[in-house]
This record gives sequence, structure tokens and C-alpha cells, in this order.
Amino acid sequence: MDLASGESDTFAPAMILNHVEGTPILSLPVARKTRVSKAIKVAMDRGGAAAALVALSPLLAVCAAAIKLGSPGPVFFRQKRVGRERVPFYLFKFRSMVADADDRKSEVEALNMHAETDDPAMFKIPDDPRITRFGRFMRRWSLDELPQLLNVVRGEMSLVGPRPLIEEEACLIEGHYKARFGVLPGVTGAWQAHGRSDIGFEDMLKLDYAYVQSWSNTEDLKLILRTVEVITQGRGAY
Repeated sequence: MDLASGESDTFAPAMILNHVEGTPILSLPVARKTRVSKAIKVAMDRGGAAAALVALSPLLAVCAAAIKLGSPGPVFFRQKRVGRERVPFYLFKFRSMVADADDRKSEVEALNMHAETDDPAMFKIPDDPRITRFGRFMRRWSLDELPQLLNVVRGEMSLVGPRPLIEEEACLIEGHYKARFGVLPGVTGAWQAHGRSDIGFEDMLKLDYAYVQSWSNTEDLKLILRTVEVITQGRGAY
């Protein structure tokens, strides 16, 4: 449970006070999740992801064809991420950049919107010149994220959970924020539902920690609906 308040000195020691975009957020740990609620989440993840892959198969095929015809290189982009209990896995995305994007990273480092902030771990570039024409369209509507449904079916991710971190980011996690590694990372979650790339690294950690502490299947459904709203508004889509 999270409460917004302007006062911090009246909070009990067991409560965690975070600040997200200037708003004090009080995280209250809830009772241990039951086996039934966890089983429901797994069923929703696997069943929902499998059903979505079948229903979206025509769209996935169109995206794959457009990527292949639009620029040379593979259809999918695979990147090593850190999962539950810090077990690494390869996250799937549709390729939205040119094939040699990683080799050209040094050319665009100065354009990183987080370079001059307290969030050097975040690497986000609005209007990144390495993004292909169709890749920009996919990112606008988060279509490049759809292959992560495969990760969900494989049990490496959840539909909703903390943002899946790259190894460089995971090494920066300290203290109580390590609780994020006790659950599966999500295709969407608190970070994505509140603005995606517009939110810095520290605020992302706070949002994800609050999610882990107060998780429920009802909250998952709310975050999925909020994510749809954010995507349709185009917020933080870089």
C-alpha cells in the first residue's frame, strides 16, 4: 500500500518513505502472499501470454516482415538481463535499431538524456539516430516489446513486475531495493505505467520497490490498464 503525504517525521520506523518526482510515497509492507494468489499470478502470466501470442500472431508477422524489409539484420534483438534471484536470461524484442547499433553507441553517448543527471546508469536518447524508420513506429506503440511474451511463456518474466535490468544497472542495486530480485521482472510494471523513460533510475527503483512490497493480482491488473493509457499517450516512448 502506498500513501502520499507531505510529512515524513510521523512515519513509523517499519514504513519506507520514498520520493517519486517530488511526491513523498509511503510504502507499507503487506501480509505474505498466499500460495493461491501466487498460483493465480503464474496462471495469468503463462495463460495470458500464450493467448496474446496466438491472438497477435498476424500483427507479429507483419512487424517481422517490415523489420526484415526495412533494414538488413535479424528480426529479433536479444539482450542479456538480470532476472529473479539474479539469474541472467536473454530478453527478446523486435529489432528497432540498425544492426550495428551497439558498435555505434560511443557515437551517441553525448545525446544521452541522463548523461548530465544523477542517473548515469540510464541510457535513453530521444530521436536516437540509430533507430530505423519502422523501429520508431514500433517504439511509439511499444510493439517492439511484444516478443517478451515469449519470455513470459518460458517462465523468465511475468506480465507485470519490476523493470528487467541490464547487468550494469543490476550491479548498482543496494539495500532494501534488492527485494526486486525476489520476483520475476515484468513486461510492464510501475516504471512503465508511470511514464517509462521520463522517470530516472532512482525513482524507478522506488516505484518497483513499492510494487514488490504491496503486490497483488488486483494491482497487476491496474498497472496493465495504466500501461495501455501511457502507451496511447506516447509518454516516455524513446
